[in-house]
Amino acid sequence: MGHWQQIGRDNAEERARRTALPRWRRLLGRHAQAALVAAAWIIAGALVLRAFRMW
Repeated sequence: MGHWQQIGRDNAEERARRTALPRWRRLLGRHAQAALVAAAWIIAGALVLRAFRMW
């Protein structure tokens, strides 16, 4: 089996694993990831504002 075929098979297995999860679990994972990204942006913005106040 070639490299790309292996990647395709791994992707298919991952999709099947995610599809087997309950809908609420998939939504929770998606929203949790978005919340972490939003929190990171807020923290980065707060650090930038604090840095400008120090000058």
